[in-house]
Amino acid sequence: MVGARLMVTAQHCLDRRRDGSVGWMKFTPAYYDGQAPYGSANAEKFRYYHKNPHRASGRLYESEFAWDHVVVKLNWHIGKKTGSWGARIYHPSWNGKSYWKHIGYGGDKLRGQRPLFHNIAPIHSAVAYTKGGRKSMLLKHTIDSAGGQSGGPVFGHWKGGG
Repeated sequence: MVGARLMVTAQHCLDRRRDGSVGWMKFTPAYYDGQAPYGSANAEKFRYYHKNPHRASGRLYESEFAWDHVVVKLNWHIGKKTGSWGARIYHPSWNGKSYWKHIGYGGDKLRGQRPLFHNIAPIHSAVAYTKGGRKSMLLKHTIDSAGGQSGGPVFGHWKGGG
């Protein structure tokens, strides 16, 4: 959550249709064994700069991962219940530091029914890409992000909030 109604996730998590449209998406924060303590919100709108291709293999090339993000507008202000983290522009001086954490719902463990949390998950390097005059970064890491975890956030936590 980056705002009361805004969520950022991986673009490849979208339900892409053959006609180019996007199908439904439901967001259930803090989901745990079928329980939804904050309820759920459905996506109303999707915004991304570069549409990554949909391949039968589901694979993206490295340069495409730099653009594999989407801002999702939800149908209600669920972030007023959960809180939101906001966002910052990544700075390469953070490479290798222990600020980073990750949470997701890996399908290979616990059947995707419980969140998996990585407490220290450093970003090792950042590769800049430019497309149409816009810049993006591919953040390289070794975080376990099996199917289901990839849409979950990699987030930083600094002592004192800085």
